[in-house]
Amino acid sequence: MHEPFANTNKAIVVYAQGYKLETALTSSSSHWNVGAWTIGSTVDDIDFIDTVINLIDDKAVINKNRIYSSGMSNGGFMSYNLACNLSSRIAAIVSVTGSFSTEDVGGL
Repeated sequence: MHEPFANTNKAIVVYAQGYKLETALTSSSSHWNVGAWTIGSTVDDIDFIDTVINLIDDKAVINKNRIYSSGMSNGGFMSYNLACNLSSRIAAIVSVTGSFSTEDVGGL
């Protein structure tokens, strides 16, 4: 979907997926651990995204000042989470139908 844009603009697009966790707090679908309804999750998604950025940086030439996050719903929550807790690496975010939880604000 974004490949033509990425190719034309020499961008790298990564489609990261949250962890699939089946608990009483979540359905069997994947999710990002962003506090709020995922508060029982022990997955460290901030470290995961930080690791993904490092892996991409090891494999390609990237502009570290132009790393962005976008997501819908729980992915939007995750983008806010990254803005609050990985702000040294994330230049900007866009959230579609996602908010941020009080747990995210602790990263400010």
